[in-house]
Amino acid sequence: PGLHEWLVDFESKTIRAEAVYRAALAYKENGLSPDVIIAHPGWGESLLIKEVWPDATLALYCEFYYAVSGLDVGFDPEFRKNDPGETGRLIWKNLNNLLHFEYADAGISPTAWQAATYPASFQSKIFICHDGIDTEVIAPNPQISLLLNGDKKVSAGDPVVTFVSRNLEPYRGFHT
Repeated sequence: PGLHEWLVDFESKTIRAEAVYRAALAYKENGLSPDVIIAHPGWGESLLIKEVWPDATLALYCEFYYAVSGLDVGFDPEFRKNDPGETGRLIWKNLNNLLHFEYADAGISPTAWQAATYPASFQSKIFICHDGIDTEVIAPNPQISLLLNGDKKVSAGDPVVTFVSRNLEPYRGFHT
């Protein structure tokens, strides 16, 4: 209560960073000494990890860097915000990313587009490494069929609608 609304997101990242920092100190005391740490910086957990293991290589999973316009802001007229404070909120949302860049040795991004959302000063550290399915190895089998509930056969060529998302938020287009 009483915390500025722009800081709420950063506070939750700070709480997570502290929890991981304390847990990492205990692991270090028990002899753990990783050579490489790969972390997603989005929730803040890895923010202090180099304070525990300064010699470990820290690679960040560079999924997305927030922009004050374009990208994920203002693309859907149904959810357009007219608050000029939105700019400040988004800049503060990137504080976590910016602090991580000071410690990170490298970045890993699944696509060139995602890597390009990051500031130019960090892009040179980002390696593109696709994290999806290798469709040369795993490809559709035109002979395959599947029996659902013991009586409904679905075969290649049958129309099937699927939807996969970590949650059903408007940001992912679910409302449309």
